[in-house]
Amino acid sequence: MKPFIVHQLYRSTFAPLLRPVRTLCAVLVALFSQADVSAAPRSVIPFEKLFGENGFADESNYLKPPTKVLGGFEIQEIRDVAPASGSFKARMYVWLFWDEPKANPVLPEGRNSLAFDASGVFERGLVWNPDPSFSNALEPPLVDERTVEVWPESLEYWFRAAGTFTDRAGALDFRWFPFDSQKLRIELETPYSTKLVNLVGDPEVDPEVLRNQVKALRNAEWEFTDAHIEESTVSYFSEEDGTLSQLSIVIDAKRRSGFYLVHIYLPIFIILSLCYFALWLPEKWSEAIVGTFVTCLLSLIAFNFIVSEDIPKVGYLTVMHVSIAVAYLFILISYFSHMVYLRSPENVRRRRMYSVVRSFLGFVIAGGVVWIIGLFAVTQFYN
Repeated sequence: MKPFIVHQLYRSTFAPLLRPVRTLCAVLVALFSQADVSAAPRSVIPFEKLFGENGFADESNYLKPPTKVLGGFEIQEIRDVAPASGSFKARMYVWLFWDEPKANPVLPEGRNSLAFDASGVFERGLVWNPDPSFSNALEPPLVDERTVEVWPESLEYWFRAAGTFTDRAGALDFRWFPFDSQKLRIELETPYSTKLVNLVGDPEVDPEVLRNQVKALRNAEWEFTDAHIEESTVSYFSEEDGTLSQLSIVIDAKRRSGFYLVHIYLPIFIILSLCYFALWLPEKWSEAIVGTFVTCLLSLIAFNFIVSEDIPKVGYLTVMHVSIAVAYLFILISYFSHMVYLRSPENVRRRRMYSVVRSFLGFVIAGGVVWIIGLFAVTQFYN
């Protein structure tokens, strides 16, 4: 009963006295919250007022492009490097920075710039629009988070993009697959002639920072070792002025070959080893020897169909194609050498030749063991 009596005493005596205090606290909290919201730059300062009391008075002034635009990339992800189409997928942040003398924003305390949604700013023609595009994209990339950031006497436009990019420069070469290294290139350009606008790499971006940023990317198949920015020009005959400025990021990628060594080369080596060991069986087991050759050949053909999805479909030979062709040749040499030996068991010269062929195939097998172990150790060490 005592807790009930205390509760009734609180409700009848102390609760009415504390109600005004709680109301006052709620009012103060609301006032302070409103003050914090009103301090947000997006809700107080219209974009037009950042460039003077009257905004832009002369359209020819604020729509005039700058002569130099600084640019940079922040790569977030690279995946799906496709040999057949020579393409890859990437997700990144891109920024463009240029001088704008009329930009003189009134910044709140503790802030160096103000950020605005780029869609409304560019659609209303409030500032010059760099209108960047990716010249080597297979289709228009997905672009979001478009933001215009206003700094004292300068503007910055940055956005996030994700898309599929192709190799227009012919830098992707898969002849050394699966031990190849590639240069992945992303090209950015604006529709303005070099007489008006030149894209330049941002000098404040430390090359070592860019390199470490790319090295930190996680990919199961590729290791990214380096990255750098390139400035170039590209000519289009359909354009009136002809030459456009271009800014590119080139990423060095090295394939992790451990998967192919374990899942492709090792099974092929086991098949060839069984074929070679059959050469050492007694002559009276001739049918078993021939059956072993045929079984190894059929196993290699079936295995080739299974791993065909992992082999690049390109118009030239790669190291993987040559390796599989050598495996077929190894089985055929073993089979024909044994047939020649069976047809002339009393011919000493042919028996010696058969021994030489058998020793040569054994040397090939031993070399294959050293090659696979060495490549696996090297790839594991460097990756």
